[in-house]
Amino acid sequence: MDPLIPAARKHHSTIGSPHGFARPPDRRARSSQTPNLISRLRIEHVHEELSSPELEKLRFLHRVQLRQLEQTERWIGAELGRLREIAARRPLPEGPGLVLSYLRKGGRSAPDAVHVGDCRLAGKHVKAVNEDQARRALAVDGIPACEFCRPDADLGILE
Repeated sequence: MDPLIPAARKHHSTIGSPHGFARPPDRRARSSQTPNLISRLRIEHVHEELSSPELEKLRFLHRVQLRQLEQTERWIGAELGRLREIAARRPLPEGPGLVLSYLRKGGRSAPDAVHVGDCRLAGKHVKAVNEDQARRALAVDGIPACEFCRPDADLGILE
């Protein structure tokens, strides 16, 4: 007999099985057995399926993979913690404090309005300006302040 087949299965024939796994005994042979023996064979057959070497190998593999998954999750947590620590030390990038938006008129760009740097109404064509340039644009050049973000209030210019 094959030494790889478990002792509990050696009473079964492996002839005709493509993988060398044991076949259950022929059902016709059971008809002459007592009912108690038949039920005991059924329980042994179920028990063999629940404790096969293949199943034990798969359970072992499952335990190993769970440990590897836990280790990977610990590594991910450590990396996230490291990235959060770096992000906490790094100052947020500052956008321009004030911008001057431009519109295209007659093929030329003309100043449209002064906006706070993160105003969504500023549009695509903008130029960053400092506070003095923004005050001059509002007071001297007559460029209006955005009515939504109100940069004139931040600059202390009242109309």
